[in-house]
Amino acid sequence: MADAKMLVNRYLRKTDHYLYGIASEYKNLKEIRQASPLLLTAILTVEALQRSESEQLYRVCYAEFRNLMADFLFSHSISLEDLRGLCIACFWLSDISWSISSVAIRRAVELELHKSFPMAIDALKSQQQSPDTLDSRTKKLVDSVRIWHLLYICDQHLAILYGRPHIMREDEGIQNWALYLAIHRNPTDIRILSQVALLQILRSVSETFGQDSKRRVPVLLKPQLDAFLQQIDQWVNHWLGISQDHPIIGAYPSKAIMLHHHFSKLLVSSHVFRGIGRYPIQDPLPVEFQGLASVAIDSARAVLETTVTDPDILDAFVGIPHYYQTMIAFACSFLLKTAKVYRHQVSLNSTSVIGAITPVIDLCLGANCTSYHLAHWIGRGLRTLLNDYIKWLEHEGARDQGLDPRSQGQSRNLPAARSTSAHMDVDGSNGAWGPILPNDYGENLLSSTLYESVQPDLETNMFGFPWDPSISFASLEHMGLGLL
Repeated sequence: MADAKMLVNRYLRKTDHYLYGIASEYKNLKEIRQASPLLLTAILTVEALQRSESEQLYRVCYAEFRNLMADFLFSHSISLEDLRGLCIACFWLSDISWSISSVAIRRAVELELHKSFPMAIDALKSQQQSPDTLDSRTKKLVDSVRIWHLLYICDQHLAILYGRPHIMREDEGIQNWALYLAIHRNPTDIRILSQVALLQILRSVSETFGQDSKRRVPVLLKPQLDAFLQQIDQWVNHWLGISQDHPIIGAYPSKAIMLHHHFSKLLVSSHVFRGIGRYPIQDPLPVEFQGLASVAIDSARAVLETTVTDPDILDAFVGIPHYYQTMIAFACSFLLKTAKVYRHQVSLNSTSVIGAITPVIDLCLGANCTSYHLAHWIGRGLRTLLNDYIKWLEHEGARDQGLDPRSQGQSRNLPAARSTSAHMDVDGSNGAWGPILPNDYGENLLSSTLYESVQPDLETNMFGFPWDPSISFASLEHMGLGLL
């Protein structure tokens, strides 16, 4: 009980604010437990995941959450608080977020959350004289709209990460977010709707260019790419203008907007590399796309620089939802692939690439969280990729000098970090990505095995469920709308 109180208090005190205060109406463990055991278990699992000293608690909470999810799947009883718990799990538990989100969306439809928007608008209009004292019915409608918006955000995030179709359509509540904000404008809704507005743009990008990474973008579609980039710039200018600092997490809301701005420009501009070969003579990058290629590289660098230098992002790194950490991993992987595979097409200094990615690896591996946290998986995977890239540079340098690469001495591998898990081999030389040298990254660079490490023995599996990290994370081969 003491551990549960500790985890709940920590979650409510800070972590919850990174998900727009979705559980802010609750003050303690007792209130949450009475509202929904599923909500309570989701909170306990998420908070335990983020504390290095809570690894055993995480194992227990995670197993219980999966048991409750199995019961919930066929339960005839469902509440808004259950859906709140599923939202929390979707945003933080990367290994099961895809499965949970689809269940949450369908069960939200059973509760008719998709119909809550017009009713919320009418209720808010009737109470515009006293917006700070909403009656219980209006509060519930506002809550329903927010959870529906969060499910949309999660669905779009996962569609980007996995390169899969969206589940939710852009219904009245999604399309008319500006109307809602005009009537009910507060810091929470500003943060949520800024994401809705951005994801509408990225959804249009996906629908315009598709998700086939081998299909080149015709030069005649450059105006569309330029238009999407302009929309993203307009988006950041608008939302930064109305974003407000938070009393607990400081300037993080504005910093998150900037991070999303850089990442979204990377997603859009990186389309110019689709289907492009490595040799400029045989398969040149069109001169019309050179500027967009530079935008992609600069945006990737901006993502990494913001991540490792901004104090608000650094303070939030372990506690933010997994989408952020995955887009940071993509920026690293994009730079590595561009520096190697497209080195004849673009100018990208290898020293600057290594210098940009190394601090991110240090940040991930040094994160004070359980060994099952996505940051640790990313750190180990990126370390392997970077070591392989360094080996490849040495191999290429020796070949250019007419020397035997094997005579060049020991490679400049990054030091292997210690792990808190006795069952995880985190030696950079033994990653499941496998040795890439001297072959090209190709499909291996951002494949679904990006975050895999040596699997724990089944008898020591922490949950009693088969451990398959490849289903835990996005296929970064498709992330970036199919670029890699």
